[in-house]
Amino acid sequence: MSIEPSQLASLLTILSEENTSTQNFEVLANNFHQFFGKADFFKIGCALVTLLQNKDLIVHPSQRIVCVFFLYDMYRNDPIAVNPFATVFTSLINSTKEEKNQDINWNMPKLTPQEKFFVSQLITSPSKEVVNINIILRFEPKISLE
Repeated sequence: MSIEPSQLASLLTILSEENTSTQNFEVLANNFHQFFGKADFFKIGCALVTLLQNKDLIVHPSQRIVCVFFLYDMYRNDPIAVNPFATVFTSLINSTKEEKNQDINWNMPKLTPQEKFFVSQLITSPSKEVVNINIILRFEPKISLE
């Protein structure tokens, strides 16, 4: 069960830095769902996790945020506990100091406080409101998530 080359090309197009930094979540999600159906979600999710783990492939913060959003959005109608990628969310939020000091390429990326806040809000109280990705990246959370 691997992703097909045409699916990877579509995914990388949607995740391009230009798209993720200029379009809101609603537009990106619509584009995503045009290319991928529910039958493809798990293998696309695995590809998203692989992209997140390789910091050379997903460079821009907006791309990371959108990858995480897609992992959530594919299973948005299910409780977070049954999302097969729930452990990814907790891993992204709860990185330890030892993990931060290790610079292993396949580790989950080190998120900024803004990105951590977004992930925590996404899984605990998702909003129907469409938010611009650049607003999230500039947001200063009032509490420390580090």
